[in-house]
Amino acid sequence: MKLKEIYILSGGTDSGKTSVLKEVISKKENILGILQIKVNNRRFLYNISNKRSYALEMEEKNDSTFSIGRFHFAKSVFIKVQDEILSQIQNHNELIIIDEVGPLELKDCGHYDLIIKLLNQNLSQKLLFVTRSSLLDLVIQKFKIIPIEVFRMPL
Repeated sequence: MKLKEIYILSGGTDSGKTSVLKEVISKKENILGILQIKVNNRRFLYNISNKRSYALEMEEKNDSTFSIGRFHFAKSVFIKVQDEILSQIQNHNELIIIDEVGPLELKDCGHYDLIIKLLNQNLSQKLLFVTRSSLLDLVIQKFKIIPIEVFRMPL
């Protein structure tokens, strides 16, 4: 298996990580992946390739949510987006973005399954993981990755 080209974009909360990625994807067509965006202070997952947004944040905790603190996220949205990404993976995209790898993924939830599948497949695409500065070392250790480069906000 060839060594994966893994990059990390890291910064504090609301440091502009997703905004930078929005600018990048507006200029390039050959990108697959997920952005976590906010609309009216609610979180959504945005599939870069089909340009669809899915409401992620839920009002209350229940059996169909992942929860971190006071935030609750729909498990079904993570599964839907994962299935979409994996079905498009052979389209020879240059880059796959996962925004964000955070507290959920460190607890084996959220994008965890997708990340493991991407790391275990023999992909030609570069991977870009987005994480908070405070979680950078934990993410690297958890997923046993050796990034080619870590881009730190502000760029």
